[in-house]
Parts: sequence; C-alpha cells; structure tokens
Amino acid sequence: MSFTENSQLCYELGYSFKSKDYSRALALNKDNSILIVGSESLITIYQFKKGVIKEIGRVRKHLNSINVLNFFRNQNCFLSGCSNSNIYYWSNIQCSSKKFIQKLYQHSECINCIILNYPFEDLIISCSDDQKIKFWERSISNSWVCKQTIQEHTTSVNTLSINHEGNTVISCGDDFQILVIEYLPSQKRWQVQQKIQVEKESYRITFINNNLFILQPLQESSLFIYERNNKGIKSEFKKTNQISVRGAQQICKPFFPSVYNPKKNLLICKNGYCLNILSLNQINQQVQQFKLEQVIDCGTQSYGRIFGTVSDDGEFIVIWSYAQKEIQVWACTNKE
Repeated sequence: MSFTENSQLCYELGYSFKSKDYSRALALNKDNSILIVGSESLITIYQFKKGVIKEIGRVRKHLNSINVLNFFRNQNCFLSGCSNSNIYYWSNIQCSSKKFIQKLYQHSECINCIILNYPFEDLIISCSDDQKIKFWERSISNSWVCKQTIQEHTTSVNTLSINHEGNTVISCGDDFQILVIEYLPSQKRWQVQQKIQVEKESYRITFINNNLFILQPLQESSLFIYERNNKGIKSEFKKTNQISVRGAQQICKPFFPSVYNPKKNLLICKNGYCLNILSLNQINQQVQQFKLEQVIDCGTQSYGRIFGTVSDDGEFIVIWSYAQKEIQVWACTNKE
C-alpha cells in the first residue's frame, strides 16, 4: 500500500512477479537494462526493459547468503558480498559462463555494505560484522588490493556513505556512534576525524551533499540531519534538525541502504515496514526543506524484511518484500 502526501511526484506499482526466495540484495545497472537479485547464495540476472523483467541467467558462486550487490557505472562489472565474509568482483559478460574476475577475502565476518567512489570508481570501501572498514585500490596488475583497514567501531559496522568529492566517508554501527573518516592527501591515508555519539544503533546513513548527511536511527519516528559547522577552528558535523517519517517502533532489518538521488532531488529511506520518499529543496548546497512525498507501506507481515534498489536516474524503485513474496517495480510518475 502506498500513501502520497498531496505530491505532484510519486511512484506507482507498474510490474510485479512472485519470488519466494529470500532476496536481501538487488541492483540495477546504469542504463536500467540489467537487474541482478541475490536470493540466498544465488544471483539471478534479469533483462530490465522499461520496468518489465525477464530472467536471462543464474550464477551460484557464493556459499552463503548474498547481502550486497553493487554495479559499477563506468565498467561492465558489479560487486557481491555475502555473510561468509567474501566479496566477488564480476563482469556482466562473464555471468553466463559463471566466472568471476577476482575474490576479495580480507574480511572475517558478514559483509554488510560495499560502496564505490563515483564517478572515478578507483576505490572500493567495505564494512563487516568484524568491526572493520576496508579500503581497496587497484594495483598495477589491475586487481583490487586492500590498502588500509580502519577498526574504530567496537561492534558490527552496518553501513557506509561517501560524499560527492570522494574525500569523506561516514559509517554507523551497533555501537551507537558515527565515524567521520577523511582522506589526507599529504599522507595518502584515511583517518577518523570525528566520532559522533548517538542514542540508538542505525542501519542507514547517507550524504546529501559535502556538508550534510542524514541518519535513520532504528525504530525512530524521525530522520536526523547532521550539518558541517565550518565556523570554528575544527570543522565538525552536528545534529541540526529532524524530519518526521513513517515506520516508528516497527521491526527493521539491515541492508537496502538509504539512497539520495540528485537527479530527482529525492531521498529514499527504509524505516520498519515503510519506504519513505522525501524531496529536498537545495540552493548552493544548502538544504532549505525536506518534504515527505510518499510512503510505500509493505505491511506488518513484512517484519521489516524489505530490500531493494533505486535506479541511477531515479525512475525506478525495485523492491522484494517478505510479506508479498514478490519483486515489485515502482515507476516514477508526475501526477496531473
């Protein structure tokens, strides 16, 4: 069920099909032609054409549940991460022959999030239940090598986000803190510059611009807004506001990171059984207003098991819900 807050912009359910397999990870490629879905240890590849889906292949290399799928935008490749600590680097073309390019195996526990520094794509950042954040760079031989590990969370690291400039990473975990990690060009290293204490663990954190990010605390009725204060000697982020959303006091599960889409100026963030869709009004990287435009409510029977992805152009949201046991394609429409 979807609720729209008197908005001219909304997403409507356009296509769906039954899929009983538990699917924690979904990803669309840059031109919205390929959808990949991780169902337990299986990756299913679909042709995606104007929101209509057709299966074209399957790959099974992981031994455990796949939690993360992430496409490169400038390469015909994607990444997958699973609960037994392995990350695979794949080529789309090679999927039919069931080959992967490289296995990245520096973590020791469940992979929770993998991000890339778009648009350069020369850096992979991953986090895990092993409390570690790892930074991977390309070697001379074109393989991915772990160049640095940061271990300043004391429990599982749930999710990551990187700013547009690619020089600041934020993380949150089960230890009630946010890490702000900045790249130091003179030392060619990443370093924790700030630790922000919070009252609840969180699964979702996202940069909106270089000076602002949002945090969705677990089971809270609000999104928290953090802004960088550049007036003092030391530049730090502080909580400055909060925005009411749906999904308070509801069971929520990890994965399906929150997404800010600059092309649509929309923030899509799961909370409990609900997918909150907010619009942003920005002027010169100053956010003037957040507005809750729409709520996609998957119902109590989902138990927070809602996973999905948003297309790069913001035209599609694709979700798998435990309640409906189906993959749904929601298409962006402009209401008259």
